[in-house]
Amino acid sequence: MYRYDIINDELLIMNQTIRIIFAIILIALSFTYPANADSQKFNLRLKSDANLTGKSFANKTKRCGVNSAQSGDRHFEALVSIYRQDSITLTGGTFKCSTQNVIFIDKSLNIVIDKIKATKGSDNPIEIRNSTVMIKNSTFSDSPGNKCVETENSFVIFYKNKFINCKNAFDMETTKRPVKSGFGPQQDIAIFLNNSFINIRDDGFHCHDRTYNLGVGHLFLKGNGFVSNMPGYTFRKFGKIKDCTNVHRINKELEDAIKTGNFNLAEKIARDIVAKS
Repeated sequence: MYRYDIINDELLIMNQTIRIIFAIILIALSFTYPANADSQKFNLRLKSDANLTGKSFANKTKRCGVNSAQSGDRHFEALVSIYRQDSITLTGGTFKCSTQNVIFIDKSLNIVIDKIKATKGSDNPIEIRNSTVMIKNSTFSDSPGNKCVETENSFVIFYKNKFINCKNAFDMETTKRPVKSGFGPQQDIAIFLNNSFINIRDDGFHCHDRTYNLGVGHLFLKGNGFVSNMPGYTFRKFGKIKDCTNVHRINKELEDAIKTGNFNLAEKIARDIVAKS
């Protein structure tokens, strides 16, 4: 009996020790999990269609959205990066916080962005380079020291989007001949149909020729609304000096193509108008 009691006592002590160790592990996990969440960094590299409706992706990077904090590689710092892809659709999702672009698209064709929200990019919420893209039903916001959206050597359609709380709403740049495309930078095109610009501090549209010899791009506008009621804001549609010199009105044929989502037809119509201008 004496030996049996010793064994029972040893088993009891062992069980108590295991419980204590397990409790310590649980306490440690309860403290370390928030730290891991704080350091979570999203960097989605899209290579196929994605429906992220109802999902949110937020980095915890310090000072994201502040222009002076801009740093890092665009592809690695973006929450969504689309690079050298063709015919991809991104639907839904909320993306927040980058020291570069929240969404970065480069060297891609026939990309569709629908019903997304991108906010707090130190450079801007979305930047598009050397690509053809259609963006609709989306919101880009909270880059008070920079632009809401920037394009470079690209063809982009903006339909029924909101641009909120940025220094400037839009900037188009011509820098070089685009990659993987059949058009030259002298035909950079941005089309804005039925978008809302809210609390833009300074300017709506800017167009720049960084090569100084290829010429600025072409801007198509119709049905866009502008509201800037913030104290001290000096909103001007084209800035103090209008540098978007090639501005076209969207005709019914182009409008219908955009509203029906006929990307290729819309591009053809717009390019024909540019070629004849």
